[in-house]
Amino acid sequence: MISLPQSRTIRASAVLLVGALSQTALAQTFFGLDHSTVGNADLEMTADGLSIRNLGATGKDGVDICMPPPSGSSRMGWFGHVRGLRQPALDTGIRLACSGVGPSGIPEEACSMLVSHVAGIPSVTFDFSSIQPGAVRVVYYSHGQVLLEEVLPAPVAGPFPISGVPVSLDPLIPLGISAHLDFTCHCWVFDWTWDTSRMTTLGGSELLGCDHVEVHAETPAVQFSSFDTLHASFTGVSEVMVTTELIEAIDDVSACDLAPPFGQLDFSDVVQFLQCFSGG
Repeated sequence: MISLPQSRTIRASAVLLVGALSQTALAQTFFGLDHSTVGNADLEMTADGLSIRNLGATGKDGVDICMPPPSGSSRMGWFGHVRGLRQPALDTGIRLACSGVGPSGIPEEACSMLVSHVAGIPSVTFDFSSIQPGAVRVVYYSHGQVLLEEVLPAPVAGPFPISGVPVSLDPLIPLGISAHLDFTCHCWVFDWTWDTSRMTTLGGSELLGCDHVEVHAETPAVQFSSFDTLHASFTGVSEVMVTTELIEAIDDVSACDLAPPFGQLDFSDVVQFLQCFSGG
């Protein structure tokens, strides 16, 4: 039995934040959150979910999702299911970038995650260079149990990939993906889930049955006081479908004080996502 700290999932409207990172259109509300198109992208709510369409090959078309204020939470994050990223014979990708208020006092990008399929090979690449973390920790799970934990020691400079990641090859199967900021220790975390698969880890180890991976940017030299906007941009696909979006808040308990951090907090997300494959 896994013990979870008190958490809440909220669906709330937020005030549109227009940052310096991109020029955005007027906000539209989907899943209770303000969305603004970027580039040539169009948004439409359908019976299957939120359609993000008219995406070009530049990688500059997408959507900005405005995060609500943390309201006293020690940790705040976005969680979503995205479908249609994988297309046969095409190089495709989704880039998630997190922005907030850093030392400059204005919104700026803190970190990013790129999920891509190039020549049929999936990989995930992270860039934490803007926040200069003391270490990057990668935790691999199977149904909530830790399989392996790896640490990339400081200094961490520039983007780095995790190759051989079993991002869903089926365009009908959604990728569960999330980004979080812990306000207590200023740690940024990306994680994603899928059906049980085989994968090769950052350190070259091979794992069976891994269904959830978290990447933690720990003890950053550049600290952000807020997580204001999630920027999602797409390459190689003309349309993707977002079937779920949730804002997750953890009250009173900092994930920095848990062992292992974050993974136990997100296990409910893994269960929810794996139900997609069983019809539950």
